[in-house]
Formats: sequence, structure tokens, C-alpha cells
Amino acid sequence: MVDQIEVSVSTLGEILSGKMLESPFLKVDTEGYEYNVFSGVLPDHGLSFDYIVFEYSGRSLKMAGVEPTRLLGIDMLSQYLFCLIHQDGSMTRREVKDISALKSDYFLLVKEDKVAGLEFLPS
Repeated sequence: MVDQIEVSVSTLGEILSGKMLESPFLKVDTEGYEYNVFSGVLPDHGLSFDYIVFEYSGRSLKMAGVEPTRLLGIDMLSQYLFCLIHQDGSMTRREVKDISALKSDYFLLVKEDKVAGLEFLPS
């Protein structure tokens, strides 16, 4: 037997509406539903995040009914530099056009005006 509880659901855009965040960081781990999360954020809300970490999995996206290129085409994401996070914790920059060929990886997205602090990243 499973207990049921009722929970309220809201979009990230509704949660952020009217809020000022100082140097915010967002981690998204939704097992293929990243498109739903990112597409629900208005462009001005998305840009309030300096850093975003998320798992990119083409397989999980397809299982959720979303083509990977659709996720990568969200306008909000075009304002960020994509950094691939390797198993050893190191990072390398990646072009968005090269990401859809990957199977499953973690990314750190860095707002363009915050890139200056990441000179250590190899291109």
C-alpha cells in the first residue's frame, strides 16, 4: 500500500517572480525533464542565475518526449558558456552545437559576464 499526499506545483518562473537573488546558483536534476524546467523560466529570470549545473542525457530527454536539440535551442541557454564537467572534476568549454552528439554528461553553465573568473578553463 502506498500513501498519497497532495503537493502544490509551481513553475520556476512563478517562484522567482519579483525576487532578487544575489549570485544565484541553480542545480537541475530532473532525469530528462530539463526542457520542462528551462522552458518554464522567462529570459529575465534565467539570467538571474550566474551558474547552472545540469545533467545532459540525450536518452533521458528522448524518453521524456523531447529531442535534445530542442533543449539546447532554448533562448535562455544561449546567454551561458557551457563547460563540460569531467569525472575528475576538471572542466572544458564546449560549443552548444557539439553537445547534442554526447550521450550523458554534466555541465556547468556560466553567465557570460561571469566568465572572467574562469580563465583556467581550457578551450
